[in-house]
Amino acid sequence: EVIGKTSIDWKKKIGRTLGLIDSYKLEDADYAIVISGFHSTTAKAAVNRMRAAGKKVGLLRIRVLRPWPAEAIKNALKGVKRIAVFDQSISLGQHGILYSELTKYVSGSDFISLGRYPSEKDFVDVLNRLMAVEKEELVWL
Repeated sequence: EVIGKTSIDWKKKIGRTLGLIDSYKLEDADYAIVISGFHSTTAKAAVNRMRAAGKKVGLLRIRVLRPWPAEAIKNALKGVKRIAVFDQSISLGQHGILYSELTKYVSGSDFISLGRYPSEKDFVDVLNRLMAVEKEELVWL
């Protein structure tokens, strides 16, 4: 509730909301990137490039980890076949927080660890791989 109210106040001041998630071109997407943080700008450029090539891809940026926005995420990813989860924070022998939380609510997720700064080409390559490979997998960048 506090985040929602603050977002409304923020919109009055700057004309934009900053909600729990940022859904980008997911309305008809079959494949999606889930990410948080500043790499989402590069990922959006990859989505735009792939959309221009006629591929139905989208992006979901998680803005808030706690409280975990489960319902907003489920609604945003409704209809998406496969998801590439780009995660920066991982523990040895574990997945990152985005992947761990996300797989509780949606299936068809692949885990990609961001060991370096991903380029637009990296995002495009991962989405193309996601479309070509049917089984879930771990990918390290």
